[in-house]
Amino acid sequence: MRDRIQGWLTDVGCMVGMPPDDNSQFHLSASMPSQAVLDIIQPNGRNDQIVIAGGYQLTPEQSRRMRAINERKRDEFLWDLQFSFVLGHFSFDFEPATGLPERVLVSEALWYDGITKHSFMKGLEHVNAGLTLAIWKLGKELGGITTSNQRGPTYSG
Repeated sequence: MRDRIQGWLTDVGCMVGMPPDDNSQFHLSASMPSQAVLDIIQPNGRNDQIVIAGGYQLTPEQSRRMRAINERKRDEFLWDLQFSFVLGHFSFDFEPATGLPERVLVSEALWYDGITKHSFMKGLEHVNAGLTLAIWKLGKELGGITTSNQRGPTYSG
């Protein structure tokens, strides 16, 4: 499966790396033409599943601005971001899980019995769209949109 996925990624112009990862059977890091970096992982113990994931690390300035927003406005913004993810059918996490987020993760699990090039590419596009949503909403509220804030690995089983 890894080789097939690596070929699909290369076919669409992605640069593909293989970062070391003791928590997975395989881990590919794909630099998308959009400049996003997405990870494709088969977690240890999941012989029937891969996960496509992308993350956005808030800049120090964005984190400072997040802390400076009054609590009510900050809560409204974070609820709005979460509702946007839910309405877009995105799986997401904030890190840390409690308190002020420093990182936003977007992911999608695909099961082997349904993985075709089409389903994989749709999953890749979906995660990329969720990551873009996070970047744009955070940038609108906090300023400082950059693609250099996207860092892998983004998923840890």
